[in-house]
Amino acid sequence: MDASMEELRSYFDNAADRWDIANHCKRENLKRIVALSGLCRGDTILDLACGTGVLTEYLLAVTPNVIGLDLSEKMITHAREKYAGTTACFISGDFYAFAQKDFDVVILHNAYPHFQDKEKLVLHLAKVLRPNGRVVVAHSIGRERLNAVHQRRATHFSVPLRTVEEEVKVFAEKFMIDFAADEVDFYAFSGTKR
Repeated sequence: MDASMEELRSYFDNAADRWDIANHCKRENLKRIVALSGLCRGDTILDLACGTGVLTEYLLAVTPNVIGLDLSEKMITHAREKYAGTTACFISGDFYAFAQKDFDVVILHNAYPHFQDKEKLVLHLAKVLRPNGRVVVAHSIGRERLNAVHQRRATHFSVPLRTVEEEVKVFAEKFMIDFAADEVDFYAFSGTKR
């Protein structure tokens, strides 16, 4: 059974205070994700499901136009505190109600399994990106480890991550996928809007 939006929000609100302590991402993987985005100076990026701003430091190193969106108000509060005084903007809200468009890049880092309706996600990603905009879906850990973590802690709030070959099929109609990795400690795919 799928979790409701309110259940998902509550789950991440409850996890927000300990998120940065409990979740460590390798710097090399975070840099790799930003490199996959093809982000350039002046580009506008949506860090979708940004949490406490794990990627923000790396994104700001490339462009000042960083918008972080997360369902959890408490995650956003932490992100705003961490990046006060920077150009990063953090918004709490539902991605499907998010109306801003023409992003150069959207990154979905460590959150893809929590978007249970993949077809709906793909359609909205295509809607918010400019023509030829890029999408990156990535995890800082491998698929097997991620699925094991979610099985123990978040079964009701996530869908198991399938092989990268299976996941990219959902994106094929709207995106030309040009990179895919399903490694022991890294999972990602990226591509350009058709």
